[in-house]
Amino acid sequence: MTISIYHVTLNLKRPFGHLANNRETSDSVVIGLQYRGYTGLGECAPRSYVTGETSQNVLRNIRSIYRKLDIRNIVKQGAVSFLSDMVTDNKNHPQIRQLPNNARCVIEMAMLDLMCRMEQLSLGEVLTAVFPKAPPASRKVTRVLDSRRELAEFLGCDGPFHCVKLKATSDVIADRAKVAELRRCLGDEIEIIVDANMGWSDADAPERIRTLSSAGATLFEEPIEAHKFEELAKLRRQTRQPIMLDETLLSLRDGKKAIDLSAADAFNIRISKNGGISKSLRLVDVALQAGIRWQLGVQVAEVGPLVAAERHFASSIGGYFSLEGGIGDEVFEEFVADPYPFPDRVTNTISPPEGYGLGLVLSDNITKFLVNNI
Repeated sequence: MTISIYHVTLNLKRPFGHLANNRETSDSVVIGLQYRGYTGLGECAPRSYVTGETSQNVLRNIRSIYRKLDIRNIVKQGAVSFLSDMVTDNKNHPQIRQLPNNARCVIEMAMLDLMCRMEQLSLGEVLTAVFPKAPPASRKVTRVLDSRRELAEFLGCDGPFHCVKLKATSDVIADRAKVAELRRCLGDEIEIIVDANMGWSDADAPERIRTLSSAGATLFEEPIEAHKFEELAKLRRQTRQPIMLDETLLSLRDGKKAIDLSAADAFNIRISKNGGISKSLRLVDVALQAGIRWQLGVQVAEVGPLVAAERHFASSIGGYFSLEGGIGDEVFEEFVADPYPFPDRVTNTISPPEGYGLGLVLSDNITKFLVNNI
């Protein structure tokens, strides 16, 4: 087995901003795991303000685990059995399980892609076999209005709209005007999510939520500093408005704690943030059992394998109320994966990639981002 490791930083044609960060380039770790003539691909998009991980942390973790992987026995196990093991609480694959979320994500994804290619299966087929109880998938994409874009341009260019997320700014009056205009243009049936990205204080949050809900917002994502479960529960009681967790929701333990304390109405599950496909499936299961709504979210500016994994996930595991399809087709001038999984912008829906595994390969221009061949 050999691994090619890439740190991919692609320039964005337009910046993307919210209260926690402004981004002008991508920041992903991509690996190609080669074994017996096959290559499995993985990607993660670490964000230090979310999980505490950086790309440099992930690179170190990949190098540290490389020689500990029992690749022969994992491959012999097969993709369905491997993913089933990773979803359950058994003790198999401890080297992968103990990794931080983003490092675990990229290794697990590459292993699954490798085995799917060897077994001539799509990732979607494996997901369906491991999680057969999922409701039907809608495949309708949520559109996100970040703080660096004008509302008129968004309304004129980004439809049709199935669900809208507004990234909050420091100006609640301006945000209220945006929400009111969105509601006027979109009608009463479209969900409008306001994502504060942990940017409001405990003292300001109740009034901001009341102000924006009066204009037509229907759900509030991560309104205050992360992991303040009791304060979130109090905020729900005070405002009687629904709260979605994102930065607070990093683990299964976080999800169960939020449910036990009545601190959330919805989960934003993101494959990279939440530790890969297996841990994301566990969170979906917990949400479904507890009657918690869930969104399949993305990291901004994912470069290929992670996008494909999300497409398979969203096409195989239904029940989400919101699906963030990503904006790679709109912000990248070059691509490092072929074919890049574009959404259908005529309908704002997604389809699963074709082929085995993730359904894509790395383009030649990824070589300039090579960090290691080991």
